[in-house]
Amino acid sequence: MALINLDKHQKEHALLQLLQPEQTGDNLSAELAAIGIGQEGFMPRAQISGAEYTGVWTKSGPGASVMVQSPVPGFAARISSNNASSGYVLATRTIQPILLGTKDIITVLVNVLDPSSTRNVRITLANDAGITIKAYIVGYQTWHPGVNAMSFRISDCIMSGGATATTTWNYLQFSVTNPSFAMVNTVDIGPAYVGGAAKVPMVCVGFDSGYNKVYDWAYPAMKANGIVGNVYAMPSSVGVSDRITLDKYKELYANGWSIGLYGNVDNMGAINHTKTGITTAQSVGAGATFSIDGTLASAGTATLSPARIITAQILSGNEGTNGYTIVGENADGNAITEVIIGPTASASPAYTANEYKKVNSITSINATSVAVSFGTAFTGQEYLDQFSLQKAWIDANGFSEGWAHFAYPLGETNNNSIGWLTQAGFKTARTVVSGSTLFIDQLTGVANPLFMSATVTIGDAGTDAGIKTKVDLAIALGLDLFILGHLGGAVSPDQTELNKTIAWLGSYHREGKIKVVSFAEYEKRLGYAP
Repeated sequence: MALINLDKHQKEHALLQLLQPEQTGDNLSAELAAIGIGQEGFMPRAQISGAEYTGVWTKSGPGASVMVQSPVPGFAARISSNNASSGYVLATRTIQPILLGTKDIITVLVNVLDPSSTRNVRITLANDAGITIKAYIVGYQTWHPGVNAMSFRISDCIMSGGATATTTWNYLQFSVTNPSFAMVNTVDIGPAYVGGAAKVPMVCVGFDSGYNKVYDWAYPAMKANGIVGNVYAMPSSVGVSDRITLDKYKELYANGWSIGLYGNVDNMGAINHTKTGITTAQSVGAGATFSIDGTLASAGTATLSPARIITAQILSGNEGTNGYTIVGENADGNAITEVIIGPTASASPAYTANEYKKVNSITSINATSVAVSFGTAFTGQEYLDQFSLQKAWIDANGFSEGWAHFAYPLGETNNNSIGWLTQAGFKTARTVVSGSTLFIDQLTGVANPLFMSATVTIGDAGTDAGIKTKVDLAIALGLDLFILGHLGGAVSPDQTELNKTIAWLGSYHREGKIKVVSFAEYEKRLGYAP
């Protein structure tokens, strides 16, 4: 398959076709190398499973759990749990017996339909058909809409049934588990690979919003250490109060920095059109309905123009063990009902997969632990309209290389995000990933670069050790990593902490452990730019 002359999106589709069982080892690596993919990240040497469905996967699970062939190209099966409390679905297949070394990396792709309702995706390697001797790893609510990847080593797994790191594995299993209330969770089972880490993962350091201390502190420190950074600029704030002036942006750009774009224009988070458009903040009992009394409500219902994603938000606490049933109509006037899991933090709103033109009722499945409000999300078109104003600033000032990189405010995303980002021409978009295991959203820079993992936040007090842990893990797994910083805003920056982190990033860069790059260089190394 000739891929050299394909554009980025064609490459993405073609790669899914490439990564089939017969394309493994040297043949696959040669194909990847031909299009400039893989030299900086995970290098697959064998495939554990591919897109085969018929006669390969077997399903188990109670009640109405379902497994069908996936409609997504390159994926094998679509599994859905049953609509019952603590329901689950399991899909199991035999694999070629495989013994994993301590440096081997397993990368598994999943396609997620609705991350706000995906409670638990568990991946298990087993030694017997009864799944007694096993190693497993679990992802909780860290998934984004569309293709996601999870990379891990056997040492990251939980062992049971007598399993050890030297066990030979014969079975691969996916399982999806409901929360403690009735709903349906659905994911597509993707290809799974085993491979090794390349020597030089790429690291992009990006600073949100362009605070003055990015220029005053980070720029000279990074220059002294021989590395470059990036700024996610907010054009409406350039030169305002504590923000970088246009002349300073031009100096950064002239010295190898890239200027991307930050989405927080007029508080325009992906799910932050209104926080109380449907309901005010309320606490209700199990099975009780919220009063539809928000700014868009009238006579006990809310009618939206245009149709929008509905959001659930809290000021504090955790509603992750609760869920809400939202009943209404779509833009065509057809009835829709959706169940979503509650938000887990103030900065992590929950949201629907469906767009609602009208909301008739919202019912809490369990008693709320804190007050919850329901609002609305910005549409993809509204983001595109705002983006056109930001892009005009990029063009007017000659920041032509490396601009096509976007930062989600607070990591906010929704099911429209990939669509509008793709339409706008962005190459990557960073979000935030937490936890001890590094969950990534890209395989050799292809699977879903519009959800890049990011470790946070360089230059804040007490952040150095945590960032180093994540970078060391990225090196061990051979994965590219974005590092997020602010150096202004709600958190007071710490110059000593910043300098300490920049110093060892510079030393890692000089030693060849990582390659600290600008967005423009990142594009070129991934084949996005000539």
